[in-house]
Amino acid sequence: MKRTLVFLILAVCGATLPAQLPITSGTGARNPLLENTTDDLRAAITLYSYTWKDATPGAETIQFKSDGIATVKNERFRWHVINSQEIDLIKAGEEAGGPRIHLKFSKDYATYSGVDADGVHTLGGSRLSPDRQAAASPSPGAAIKPNTNTTADLNKNLIGNDYSWEREGTSYEHIKFNADGTGRHIDSIKPDWEFRWRATSAQEIEITVDDDQFNVKGKAILKFSDDYSTYTGTDLDGVRPVHGSREAEGTAGASPSPAPATAAHATHPAKPNPFSTNTTEDLKKAIVAHGYTWEHEGTSNEFIKFNADGTGRHGKNDPDWAFHWRVKSPQEVEIYLESDSQNAATIKFNDDYTTYTGTDFYGTRTIKGRQIIPQTP
Repeated sequence: MKRTLVFLILAVCGATLPAQLPITSGTGARNPLLENTTDDLRAAITLYSYTWKDATPGAETIQFKSDGIATVKNERFRWHVINSQEIDLIKAGEEAGGPRIHLKFSKDYATYSGVDADGVHTLGGSRLSPDRQAAASPSPGAAIKPNTNTTADLNKNLIGNDYSWEREGTSYEHIKFNADGTGRHIDSIKPDWEFRWRATSAQEIEITVDDDQFNVKGKAILKFSDDYSTYTGTDLDGVRPVHGSREAEGTAGASPSPAPATAAHATHPAKPNPFSTNTTEDLKKAIVAHGYTWEHEGTSNEFIKFNADGTGRHGKNDPDWAFHWRVKSPQEVEIYLESDSQNAATIKFNDDYTTYTGTDFYGTRTIKGRQIIPQTP
């Protein structure tokens, strides 16, 4: 009797319990009982274009590309993941902290809603069906060629170039790649830090930082677009999104070159430039080329020298001290003592980088200086 009852229970359970739920259905839809991930979001929204409905009339579409670029109304935006259902879009070329569009997708990523960059107008859209996507796609003759890049292409494009380093809550930051596998991160708030990088594929690199001095550690993964003009990835913590774009070539030295160093130029006449177009590269080039006096009340015969690697040295009659320096803007730098990375001296240069004014390391004493021009015999 017991054996018959066991068989009866098994038979009933076999008839009523569902088979194991598949992870995905035949259409690629994820099992609704499983939580979406940020990878699910990236895979879903880059598969097809979406309609774009905003306050202006007319039918538009938006396409999210895997390199972190989105295009709508002939405008380019950078998009980055907030969580498994939400993204932000920032207009290409604008600061990371500028206006942003916020979109939230449905659970199956078929639709989205959001708020425009003005924080007022609402947005909405839905995923295009395969047939509508095909109609909106370029003809086969205009199809993009397959990516045939190699790691040599990656090295060639990265080495010697600067890229912006954009994260939530940051202002001006950028990174530079050296041929020896090292690099430097320039921060607008904190001291710079060094890193090592290596190619993991023709489009992807790994950045490793182990900086005890400034307590910066971790590993970042960056994936570049086919033409290496932009990238997306994860920050050193392996979680926070980071993205960036290559800084325009030809900006270095964009300002007029300084006149030859002669005795006649020792007075440094002011250069009329009410609307400065200087770049951070102009600043670096100028201040590394010469020494500067370091003047404050009660001092004499003091000077500072900026080195191209972000270090520098202060000299006078007494023993001198070393420092680290970093760019804050095209006219401004911050200086940190090697023995104190918390307090910075801030100095602001004039348009032609011949003089500066500022405050010392504790913000209590004013300092000034001028470019030291060698006198001709």
